[in-house]
Amino acid sequence: MTYGKKMGFLINCAQNGISRRTAFKIFALLSTPGIFNRLNAEETTISSIMQQEFLSQKNLCVNIIPIDAEPFTGIFLGFEGEELKFRKPDSAPSLSEMPENKISIRKLRSIDFQVKDPAIENTPNDSHSENLVESPKKKEPSHPRIMIGESVFRAQSIFQKEGKYVIELSSGGTMEPLLPGKIQEILFQDEKLGQNHDLDADWNEIQKMEMSNDLLVILRNEKLSYYYGTILEITPKSVRFEQDGESLNVKLKHIFALRFASQEKSADQNSPKPLLGILTDTAGSQIYAAQIEPDSDRESLSVLTTGGERVNIMPSSLKNLDFTEGRMIFLSSLKPESIDWTPFFQTGLATQNTSCSNLTREFYAPKFNRGFTNSQIHLGGKKFSNGLELCSRTIIQFRLPAQFKKFQTTLGIDDSVRPGGNAEVKILADEKVLFDEIVSGKDIPKVLSLDIANARRLTIRVDFGKDGSLSDYVAFADAQLLK
Repeated sequence: MTYGKKMGFLINCAQNGISRRTAFKIFALLSTPGIFNRLNAEETTISSIMQQEFLSQKNLCVNIIPIDAEPFTGIFLGFEGEELKFRKPDSAPSLSEMPENKISIRKLRSIDFQVKDPAIENTPNDSHSENLVESPKKKEPSHPRIMIGESVFRAQSIFQKEGKYVIELSSGGTMEPLLPGKIQEILFQDEKLGQNHDLDADWNEIQKMEMSNDLLVILRNEKLSYYYGTILEITPKSVRFEQDGESLNVKLKHIFALRFASQEKSADQNSPKPLLGILTDTAGSQIYAAQIEPDSDRESLSVLTTGGERVNIMPSSLKNLDFTEGRMIFLSSLKPESIDWTPFFQTGLATQNTSCSNLTREFYAPKFNRGFTNSQIHLGGKKFSNGLELCSRTIIQFRLPAQFKKFQTTLGIDDSVRPGGNAEVKILADEKVLFDEIVSGKDIPKVLSLDIANARRLTIRVDFGKDGSLSDYVAFADAQLLK
């Protein structure tokens, strides 16, 4: 390739939004002997190779999961207000011709960053890979869990430098240095929790304590002890702690946790930024994100938390961005205030308190996040992992959390018994009837969006239809409350 062609290629990369690092990857590919023979034989263009290389970068290719539609793959471009910007690479011949799309995050459930590349995933290690025995994985050391505002970070290390805390995330990300007072708690040995009832109880009591000073929590012989004082310094190996005027150096391996006394809140803490979504990385960090944007060369993402902290993180280390927190909850996540089931035939077998009647009631009890006959709800040819199914006659009532305005669901008879099933469905917000219709297995499912603003209780009543209780498996797929 001549010098002029090389320069033209690099300019083409820049115009197509390809970073310099990726451009050199493609350049190396094009320098492979015989590559142009393959290009000519397969009628492949340089632009198509650039597109394939661009799409193969897992830091930009994501699965976008809407609330009420099928998931799809797109190129993550960032956010504009409450809208996700992305490109769909379905048939565009070059990156510059991919149209930019937008979708409201209120229509999205989540974004998955861990997009698998089948060409890589299905490639064996060698010709004998099917005979290889996977060696046991070494248990990785626990990484400190740091609470900052609403966010929880898994850290590779934390230490102080020039009066600020420097945190390196376990997933490879970095944070801007933090001023004292931003951190609420550092838990060094959380892998011990859930294994010892007494230790769990001690830790719960410590977390409830009001503190005017910092707290040093030590683990000895599976028991916790704590000391009030002032945390002076954190190094990679120890903590310098002052108690009663005496300065002590305590090795990190002996420390279970550090808790920081409440300090005067900053402007960011007093006025947190609106939540965009909860970002989870591969190390287990849960970041309450207010803004997420690719950096200038698209090699990493810049994240601003609701508390004002700035984090730079590689997209390849991210798992999921959940938009539902605070905006939507599934009805199945609420505990019913009351449930009443009445059989069609009022026989002693069904109504008396016997083992047989108990089994009958258990069978016809409401099914949460599953169907009566399947592990998932089947409705309209789709499978749903969230929702509930009720059999006639069932009356179920939920106490509604404040500030939710809509009840949305897809309503119909479960596919497993269609075209059978005929039931009367009534939905009430307090005493107001929102929906009252016959639901039949011969009808297509209905999408409901009902106003529950200012209501305190939601009542769903599934009553007998013209066929008694036969096949009355009424599904409320993706039943959810929205703000």
